[in-house]
Amino acid sequence: TNTATLFGVTCSMGSTMIGLDEAGMASQQVAAFAVGASGTILRRSVMAAWSKENSTAIPNVNFRAAQSAKFVSTSDYSSYYTWVVGDKGTVMYWDGFDWRNRSTPLANNATLRALLVQSDQDVIVVGDNQTVLRYYSGTWTKL
Repeated sequence: TNTATLFGVTCSMGSTMIGLDEAGMASQQVAAFAVGASGTILRRSVMAAWSKENSTAIPNVNFRAAQSAKFVSTSDYSSYYTWVVGDKGTVMYWDGFDWRNRSTPLANNATLRALLVQSDQDVIVVGDNQTVLRYYSGTWTKL
């Protein structure tokens, strides 16, 4: 039922993404996220249809790309961080429970168009105006 234009999608790469509840326990199985215009982030659970994320943390910007990476893996489940990038230098991540903003040092508010998630603490984002940033262990660096 969502009519927003979609620009990117990420999935759990053959495994099942498991969300974490507030107590850190495994909860809803997530198979994929899709991102698009006007703050659209859609989530698809393993046994359900696509549904729109309704977090108040999500700004009304066009999201251009999404990528997930495993950050916890046990014999029982694997959990993933999912990062999304978009207009006005927006970077968000899903921590297994809710969407969080990762403010960047961009003064030009460049549109971010792609990203490479290597871990929950190592992400490279690229965008307009030759923007290349790396988030590593809590700090952004211009490359």
